Amino acid sequence: LPANEHPAQVINMSLGGAGNCPSAMQGAINTAVAKGAVVVVAAGNDLADSANVMPANCKNVISVASVGAEGEKSIYSNYGENVDIAAPGQQIYSTYNMGVTTPTADTYTSMSGTSMAAPHVAGVASLMLAANPNLVDGTIKPEKVAAIIEDNLKASARPMTPQNTSFITYGQGLLDAYRALLAVTLPPVAKAGTDQSVTVSTKVSLDASASQNNGYGTAVLSSYLWEQVDGQKVILGDIDKPQASFTAPSTAGQTLSFKVTVKNDVGLTSSDTV
Repeated sequence: LPANEHPAQVINMSLGGAGNCPSAMQGAINTAVAKGAVVVVAAGNDLADSANVMPANCKNVISVASVGAEGEKSIYSNYGENVDIAAPGQQIYSTYNMGVTTPTADTYTSMSGTSMAAPHVAGVASLMLAANPNLVDGTIKPEKVAAIIEDNLKASARPMTPQNTSFITYGQGLLDAYRALLAVTLPPVAKAGTDQSVTVSTKVSLDASASQNNGYGTAVLSSYLWEQVDGQKVILGDIDKPQASFTAPSTAGQTLSFKVTVKNDVGLTSSDTV
């Protein structure tokens, strides 16, 4: 077949069956994830441990359990350590085809199941990729994209209500689209400074720090970059470290300015000048 000009960036698998993850299926999932795709799967509707249900027990997938309109766990939903997150899956109004063995008339109906919960997560994953182009344009290595999406979906999930403490085996919490988008779009906040008085011909240290201004996801700082932006040119050392240094000019009265740019692991940057 010719190469696919528009490969899927998010794959939803609202399907399942008993047994271990087939090697062919795991291989296909691994290939997709290595190419930058996010794979979302239904946890299953057996009120059982999803460890015994595939593809929920495959690796490199985001496994989704089901909740009702009030956030209560769905009585049918599978659970277990393989589950990553929960999403609405009861009486979800959606498209439907009336056919039994072949397609016939199209209509709409309400359906329940983790197969209806998984697409909510797949949809939010798609929004996250759309909101942060760094995740799809090669800025972030493709093989890291799925893990970044999964980690931030789980870290931004809404905590389960107190009456649902048994949800500990239903993933990290309830899907929260707004918080998930903030997790991959809020940049870090850089702060540049120096903790010493500057005198002629002395070594001067520049210090950078950064807060995530995030609180919703898992983004961590991945790089620093210092540069001189004004004043008599000096040799700046350790430009890729939180603390850079230079030797002050031998003539007093100089004004020198330096900028630090920090970047996090979802490719977002922030700068400050001292």
